[in-house]
Amino acid sequence: MINTGVWEPIETGIVRAVLEAGDRDRIVVDFGCHLGWFTLMAARLGYEVECFDIDRENLELLRLNLERPGLDDRAITHHLWIGPKTSERDLWLPEGEIELVKADIEGNEPHLPRLLRGKLQRGQIRHLFLELSPVFNDGYPALVRELLDLA
Repeated sequence: MINTGVWEPIETGIVRAVLEAGDRDRIVVDFGCHLGWFTLMAARLGYEVECFDIDRENLELLRLNLERPGLDDRAITHHLWIGPKTSERDLWLPEGEIELVKADIEGNEPHLPRLLRGKLQRGQIRHLFLELSPVFNDGYPALVRELLDLA
């Protein structure tokens, strides 16, 4: 980021292209929002964003990052760990369509099919962008197949 001014340039380019071509009447969901790189991008492009993170300090820094450019009314932050005990009701997602779900939840991605099942089956999620790392587990091919089967 120091040299380019862009966090994760390839991922940023993909997400930006999806959002620029997307429908701003839909929302963006950011699981593992951290300090808000992708949340801020979506908010600047006119999207409402539902942001989830387990780290309260990350959420506080995200709120500050949203306040500075006047985007704090575009995002709602939720302190939530995505894990085996998390239920679909815990997500507080609106009933409408979602333009993009971005998830970087450090190995807990296998819980997403269960949590997003209804929205995926109803076709309410247009794009799903996951950061998957074999460092956390080796079951990602099965996860991708499960998500594709739901869509």
